[in-house]
Amino acid sequence: MNININSVIGDIVAQNYKTAEVFRSYGIDFCCKGNRTIKDLSESGNFDVEKILNDLEKAQSTGVDFGSEYNTWPLDLLADYIEKKYHRYIEEKIPLINEYLTKECKVHGQGYN
Repeated sequence: MNININSVIGDIVAQNYKTAEVFRSYGIDFCCKGNRTIKDLSESGNFDVEKILNDLEKAQSTGVDFGSEYNTWPLDLLADYIEKKYHRYIEEKIPLINEYLTKECKVHGQGYN
């Protein structure tokens, strides 16, 4: 995703979950206030937008993208890769995921009883 000053915060996170940590580190609500643009942040005067844009670009470029090569891998290699790459990452991020989930349930959960 090409992120620029007119990009919507919630859309950025929806396109790449790694960007959520950037917004979180700046104290920017990307959930309930995710309809704002990066430009809105700059107009508030509280943020160094160039630094945020750089951090978002870095977050998007982390990790290795093998593209469609996954389709050619033997299943045992693919299973090992998924376990090592994603299961370990999720285990590490469970506290943060729980924090986001708890917030979502408090804010939006009453509509899903």
